Amino acid sequence: MIGVSAIARGAWSSFKLVQIRLRVPIALLAAAVVVGRWESIQNAWDSLGRRLTVESLQDRAVSNDTEYFCPMDPGVVSDWPSKCGVCNMALVRRKRGEAVALPSGVVARMQLSPARIQLANIQTTAASFQALSRIRETEGVVARVEGALAVVARVPARDRAWIVPGRSAQAWPLGSPGVSSSSAKVARVELSESGPRASLRIVAVFDLVPEWSREGVQARLVISAPLADLEPFRSLPENPPRLEVSEPRRVYVCPSHPESIGFEAGVCGLDGRERVPEPLGEFDRARYWCPMHPEVESTRPGVECKACGGMPLVPRVVVYRPPGRVLAVPRSALVEVDSEGRGVVYVESAPGMFDGVSVVVGPRCGDDYPVVSGLAPGARVATSGAFLLDAETRLNPGLASAYFGAGRNPREGAAQGSLVPASVDLKALALGKLAPADQALVRAQARCPVTGKDLGSMGVPIRMVADGKPVFLCCEGCRDAFQSKPGQYLTKPTVAKP
Repeated sequence: MIGVSAIARGAWSSFKLVQIRLRVPIALLAAAVVVGRWESIQNAWDSLGRRLTVESLQDRAVSNDTEYFCPMDPGVVSDWPSKCGVCNMALVRRKRGEAVALPSGVVARMQLSPARIQLANIQTTAASFQALSRIRETEGVVARVEGALAVVARVPARDRAWIVPGRSAQAWPLGSPGVSSSSAKVARVELSESGPRASLRIVAVFDLVPEWSREGVQARLVISAPLADLEPFRSLPENPPRLEVSEPRRVYVCPSHPESIGFEAGVCGLDGRERVPEPLGEFDRARYWCPMHPEVESTRPGVECKACGGMPLVPRVVVYRPPGRVLAVPRSALVEVDSEGRGVVYVESAPGMFDGVSVVVGPRCGDDYPVVSGLAPGARVATSGAFLLDAETRLNPGLASAYFGAGRNPREGAAQGSLVPASVDLKALALGKLAPADQALVRAQARCPVTGKDLGSMGVPIRMVADGKPVFLCCEGCRDAFQSKPGQYLTKPTVAKP
């Protein structure tokens, strides 16, 4: 035993001696191996880290095929319930890759990477109020009419709505460069040559007779009219009233139904989704109105419409325009403009994300189009590359659906981003959103018990329950009136006569 112990102690002493003598060379050798194989070691470490991270996310997610996104900012996507860092709205659950219906008024949606935006040279401009004028230029001849010198000319009959007596004009002699213009005023407008070749005979009398004016002289006549003085812009609200101290300065909007708003937090009456806050613009004012009788409006909450049997007025936002100005966008922003002035603009709703929004515009004025409806002041529209975005949604709709879905809202647009034809039955489309059983009940009831309007004429009917039976209302504005006095409305005949 003594010999074995002595051998063990000797071996241990030899090992310690070798360790002490060789520790520096061993350290240098290990450092050389690490330096020489550093890239391989780093790749192995990164691979292990990514695998552990993916496994951790899968463990924390509700389901491997479930994700959460923000309807207001669809670029915000998460694997677990959270809140949007942009609008602080609770994220909505959906299946991965699920097609998402677009909000009302949006006919297409496209998201592009920064590299593709730069490659396509897509640039945006804010929609703003401008002092636009309708201009018609024509040629005529100087003649004496009822003792006064005037320029007599002709213009197309389609201008009859805005070329009226009293309209201002400017006249120049043809073939005389450098001669200053002379002011004139339209004194008479006569329709002649009925049929396809119909035209207007214009008599513009000079305010002050210029030196060059004499009978028989050929003249160029330019007639202009401020667009703000013409319909439909003249009927739009003008000159925003002074803000009241208690007037709301933000509105709560449904992400899927922008027409469903409120001035207090709540849920959308169409889909039950929580409304999100949005600030009101400089020219926006909080008002209340009756959808059945638009002439009934108020600046105060709680007012009832007597014509509807006491239905409370519903909130809305009225956009006023500055005096003499109209909302306009550049000509390059419009695509698909038809003869009735309906077109599409692509609005940048989030960085790199563009929504095709249906708008109604007036006649082109130079390089701009006046906007009648469908667009808010300050919205950034694509002015360079708009046609490329439109072509992308048509040729490659799957690119949009890869992120948020390219589903089209049937009330606002059809597949491939085209507008709804005039022949589409919007009432049938509204009823088509209900369950088959509810559709049969709506057809049997036919009319709203509160307003007497046809169900479906104001959008998707609202389902209520009274005395254990389902009752449908035409719009959200009828809900409070029906709930306060259900017995009064249930006694009214609501079924349409054949």
